[in-house]
Amino acid sequence: MTQKHNFVAYIGQAILLDQLNLETSFSYFATAIQSSVVCLDIKTVLEQPLLVPTPKVVATSLVLTFPPGDEGTPPHFHPGPVVGYVIKGSFLFQVGTESPRIIKAGEAFYETDGITHVWGANASDDTPCEVVVTLYGRPGEPILTLVDGVERASRAEALALAAPKV
Repeated sequence: MTQKHNFVAYIGQAILLDQLNLETSFSYFATAIQSSVVCLDIKTVLEQPLLVPTPKVVATSLVLTFPPGDEGTPPHFHPGPVVGYVIKGSFLFQVGTESPRIIKAGEAFYETDGITHVWGANASDDTPCEVVVTLYGRPGEPILTLVDGVERASRAEALALAAPKV
């Protein structure tokens, strides 16, 4: 992971561990880091309040790489919220009963805890897709649980539903 991604993961973990004041905004940290690090480009792509039900929270940051045409993971849910950022390519994304959508490189997404993640796949048949995600959960619990019986459109149908209408 790059320095930018490590910084984002550190801030998320520090907030959950109550090492930082929850009222302090990410923009404050971005300004502080930019002024002390040469050539570091920081932009806020998502600022999402998190409700943390317990003081024992684990933040897990992952870089997911999806080959061209990859269908990703079957429907599943996570025990806590998920914050994601598409680093490269385009990501087919659908949660709950929302319509599928395509998230492009440089864009972020958020999943509430317990919601079924219907689609998380590469939206392209030609280029890989990379996504950095931070999943919040509780110590000792799995970070992903598959959900049986969820009907979903095929990847091709989901992509057609997600495509911009002209």
